Amino acid sequence: LPTNLDRESPFGEPDEPSSSLISALDVDREPGTEIDLLGDNYDLAFVFQFYDEDGIFSFTENFDDRVKVVATPIVGSENLDGTGLSGEHTNVSWNTRTFGNFDFSAQGGGGWFNVDIWLVEDGGGAQSAADIGFGYYNNFSTNTADFGGVGYAGAFGLSSGSPAEFDTAPNGQSWGVYLDSFDPDVDTDGDSIPDGFEERFFPGDLTQLVPGDFDQDGVNDAEEYNDGTDPTDEDSDDDGLSDGGEAAAGTNPLAVDSDGDGLPDGVETGSGIFVSASDTGTDALNVDSDGDGADDGDEIVENTDPNDPDSRPAILVVQPSFVPINEFAPGTYGPDLTQTGLDYQENHYANG
Repeated sequence: LPTNLDRESPFGEPDEPSSSLISALDVDREPGTEIDLLGDNYDLAFVFQFYDEDGIFSFTENFDDRVKVVATPIVGSENLDGTGLSGEHTNVSWNTRTFGNFDFSAQGGGGWFNVDIWLVEDGGGAQSAADIGFGYYNNFSTNTADFGGVGYAGAFGLSSGSPAEFDTAPNGQSWGVYLDSFDPDVDTDGDSIPDGFEERFFPGDLTQLVPGDFDQDGVNDAEEYNDGTDPTDEDSDDDGLSDGGEAAAGTNPLAVDSDGDGLPDGVETGSGIFVSASDTGTDALNVDSDGDGADDGDEIVENTDPNDPDSRPAILVVQPSFVPINEFAPGTYGPDLTQTGLDYQENHYANG
C-alpha cells in the first residue's frame, strides 16, 4: 500500500519512492485515463480517507483481474488510527462487476473512514470491462448509474456522470489523502536549526545538529544553516579553505574563487610571498594583488610573481611590416606614385 509518510526531504511528497499523490482514482476504459493500465502482471494499490455521516456506503468495480477493498473507521482526517473493525469486499472473477456495500451503523455509525484498495492484473492486459471502472456511492446500491468516480466524472459507459459525492465533516473536510508530514520551518528541538534543514542531512534524527559544530570547521551548525553551507562538510565549496577559514578571511564559503581571478580561495594564502601554485601568497579578495595590471591567475600561468609589481607577464606588441607586391629592381623598392594600383601590402603580426 502507498505510504502517507512525509518525514524526509523533499517535502510535499511521500517518502516511499513507489508512492505518489494522484487527484483521481480513474481506471475506466475511455481514452485519457489518468492511471496507466498498460502491461501485464502488476498490482495497483490506493489509499484515501473520506467522511460518511451514517456509515453506510458502497463501492463498485469491474476491474480485470482481482479486487479487494477494505474500509476501516478511523479517528479523523488527520489521525488514521482505527476505531473499530474493518469491512472487506473482494472479487476474484475477471471482468465481472461487483458491488461492495458497507454498513458500520452497528459500530457507532458514521465518521471518518480509511479505505485501502488493491487492483490486480494477472495477465492478458488490464481493463475495466464496461461502464465505470471503480466508483463510490454514499448509500447502499447495486445500480451502476448511482456511482460516481472518485475525484473525476466518468465519461465512459454507464455511471452517474458526476464525481462521487462524499458527506462533509464538521471541520469542513470531505475526502482526500492525509500526508503525515511537518512544516520544515518548525524547530522542534529548539536548537535554532529548522527541522527541515536537519532532515536533509540526518533523516529522522534531530539530535545530530545542535548548537555545536558537527564538522569542526569553526562555524557552529546554526550559523551554517544561516550561511547556507553544509554543516557536515568542513569545506562546503571544496576550494581548499574551510568554512571557518572563509568566515575569518571574509571570502565566500559557497564560491570556489571569491574574487574571480582564476585561483581557488584555498591557494591564495594572503602572506604576500609566492611559494608555489598551491601557496600563492595573494589576496583572495583582490583580482590583482600587486596592482601591476595582470590578474593573479594570469601571473601564475605566465610564471611571474603575483605579489611583485615589477614581475608581470610580457606585454605583446603588434608592429606593422611591409611586403612588396609590385617588385622593382633590387635596391629600388619604394612606392611608385605614377602608377595605378598598390605597390605595398601591410601585414600585422605579434612580436614583429
